Amino acid sequence: MRDHAIWAFIKQEVRLRTTAIVCALTPVLAGFFGCDHSHAELVDSGADAGQDSGTPDAGCMPAGSGGCFFQAGQEVWVDGLGGTDDAGACCCGTVDVPCQTLTYVMAAIGAGRTLGVTIHAYLSDGGADWPAPESWPISLYLGVKLEASEVYFNYPPSGDTSTAFTIYQWDSEDTSQVVLEGSEQVDGGYLHIGIPVDGGPWGSVNTIAPNFAYAIRNGWGVNAQPAHNPVPLQLSHLWIDGQINGISLGSGGALTLGPLPVHVGTWGQQANVAGNAGLVCSADPGFPSTISDVGANVLQIDGQVNGALFRQGCIATLLHAPSIGFQPDGGPSGCPSSIDGFGVTVENGEVHIGSIFEPATIQCQGIDGLDLAGGMLSFVGTIQNSNCVGAEVAAGLLNIEGTQFLRNFIGVWVNGTGMANITGAVTDVPVPTTFQCIDSSEGGPYPPLHACPDRTDNIPSAPSGAAVANTTAYSSIYLSEIGWPHWDGDAGLQAWRCTDKTYAACTCSGSDCPDGGAQRLPDHTDFAYLSTNFAPFGGFPNLGSLAPPMVCQ
Repeated sequence: MRDHAIWAFIKQEVRLRTTAIVCALTPVLAGFFGCDHSHAELVDSGADAGQDSGTPDAGCMPAGSGGCFFQAGQEVWVDGLGGTDDAGACCCGTVDVPCQTLTYVMAAIGAGRTLGVTIHAYLSDGGADWPAPESWPISLYLGVKLEASEVYFNYPPSGDTSTAFTIYQWDSEDTSQVVLEGSEQVDGGYLHIGIPVDGGPWGSVNTIAPNFAYAIRNGWGVNAQPAHNPVPLQLSHLWIDGQINGISLGSGGALTLGPLPVHVGTWGQQANVAGNAGLVCSADPGFPSTISDVGANVLQIDGQVNGALFRQGCIATLLHAPSIGFQPDGGPSGCPSSIDGFGVTVENGEVHIGSIFEPATIQCQGIDGLDLAGGMLSFVGTIQNSNCVGAEVAAGLLNIEGTQFLRNFIGVWVNGTGMANITGAVTDVPVPTTFQCIDSSEGGPYPPLHACPDRTDNIPSAPSGAAVANTTAYSSIYLSEIGWPHWDGDAGLQAWRCTDKTYAACTCSGSDCPDGGAQRLPDHTDFAYLSTNFAPFGGFPNLGSLAPPMVCQ
């Protein structure tokens, strides 16, 4: 038995045995201590752990007249291999008489409307793959805490898919936080959902379809059930994935990630997982949802079409060094052959990613690192190796602060009705926003132009990209404390004004312009905008670079 399990058992033994003794002494003390003989109290007959016929024994909680119920705050043990949900005269849930399924335990918690139960799920043979005959999805509510260190929850190989865990209110008064976690110890084990045991196919094939459509859904109805309201949910020490979504958050939900890591996808093993999105948040008007992280280096996502997708009504604050995408390894476009699609997509809402002292990382995206289609998105960190655009804004406001754009075909592209503020970070030592390795002349990887599909009006029509491009009709871009690319040893700015989106006739202004008048937008492009744009630069204080020239490396 694991150390934390033994310690929890000792605490349970002391509490329940003390209560049983006191309750047996006198009705006065029994009333004072709130003894409830219709529910289970731990007793010990000195026999064989409750396995004989009808006699409660050591570690057995006898069933009351109303059946088996748990007590508020109780610790319940579930052995998916050796447990039993039907222990005869006993109620399962102790270390000696563990239950077998989470399905049964949650039904008992709901029947008694019991708050704050902690469930310890384990396998008595030390195995990992959960074999218990669960009824999927398993619904969690009433402030339950599920701890399952190094346990793998996978759907039976029947060819069907389902949701692993749904989290929602048991009734309208249920507002207690639900917790899913592996070990509470930093060096302890993870709780796994939809992840193959012992690496599974990771080492032999390049693609795996997670056997759950959704790993965790907070606030959606499933299996023809009516929709339920979400409750506060905390996830810590998890490794999960789903065919459709890893984590889904509905209207009015509150999700906390951490303090220990949460991995969604392959955890850097560079296999294409058939995941649509690692994290999805969608809320109805008037019922916003919130997402936050606590701890350090908490959220890591890879192997997804969309790393994180934020729709209407979502307020996300992920400030503790989140990471999305595989690490560059020198392969095609500098990345593994398995590559994601979009890092962070914001369709509406308010999203903050990264912070000055704990910057975010978005890397190796097959299309864009950041995509903003409405609302507000703030980013601090590194965006590298995007086949198309590091950060695109088609609508809404994009705030970039103290960020490194490295080996992206385009650094920032503002189009449609989008707006952007691109600045350095204001700290004791200013941190500029920098652009490096935009085209092959700098020695960096040069992604193919067809990596930007179905975009007939964008800057990729130019020979080899740009650090910043504004192709809107009227929106402004605020620039300050920018480290422009090191094209020719001069840190000066080249701002190119083009007559149309063919970029065939462009003129340069700034401190580092070539001679020769109008020409096609060159390979070495700091800033490009259209002559139809009435506010190409916005109100920034200067066009020069406050940072040294950025050499590609």
